[in-house]
Amino acid sequence: SITEQKAIASVLSSLDDKIDLLHRQNKTLEAMAETLFRQWFVEEAQDDWEEKSLLDVIELVGGGTPKTSVAEYWSGEIPWLSGGDIASSHKSFVVSSEKKITQDGLKNSSAKLLPMFSTVITARGSVGKYALLSKPMAYSQSNYGIFPKIDNCFFFTYLLINHVVSELHSSAYGSVFDTITTTTFRDIAISIPPEESIKEFNKNISGYFLIKLQCLKQIETLESLRDTLLPKLMSGEVRVAV
Repeated sequence: SITEQKAIASVLSSLDDKIDLLHRQNKTLEAMAETLFRQWFVEEAQDDWEEKSLLDVIELVGGGTPKTSVAEYWSGEIPWLSGGDIASSHKSFVVSSEKKITQDGLKNSSAKLLPMFSTVITARGSVGKYALLSKPMAYSQSNYGIFPKIDNCFFFTYLLINHVVSELHSSAYGSVFDTITTTTFRDIAISIPPEESIKEFNKNISGYFLIKLQCLKQIETLESLRDTLLPKLMSGEVRVAV
């Protein structure tokens, strides 16, 4: 009946509204974190800070792909990211991957397993898309993993990459930003404060990212619930009280 159709629509709309609210909350958290980074390390930069190469602060880790002809290397438990997986999670957390590999696939290839909260960035194709890992993951050779050389400062590292990539895009002046290499990052000079300041910032900012991850997990749950409910509601298998 029309009455039950409206009740179904109301249920689904409520789920969509909650999902939209969580997405907007995450965008606000991202913007707040970026603003704090600029305040600490750009606007309030000190003349006595040491100038270093970006590679003095981060470790760039290449990826790899297990042989696709060996079935035992695939359909395992280890998430394996393509450039598309990273691009679709740009400026967020990667929570899942289209493909997974096995321990044998990881062991018998140049693929690396990076820990939770590491940054990954696309080096070819959709160049310069980056995201945080929500769990340990591996990735293809078309991408780089980025690991902090300053102990456990994963969120500082992510925001540093955010700033650097923005600068790279700005300096391109419309030309094609078509690849990232080790040289790209080695040639970038940055002013770095004492490590104690970076560790303090990372501690202060970590709450923003932990809340973002919680929101993403809620979104994943709500989307799964919505997609499961929709056909059941439409077929009458599940009914809504009217």
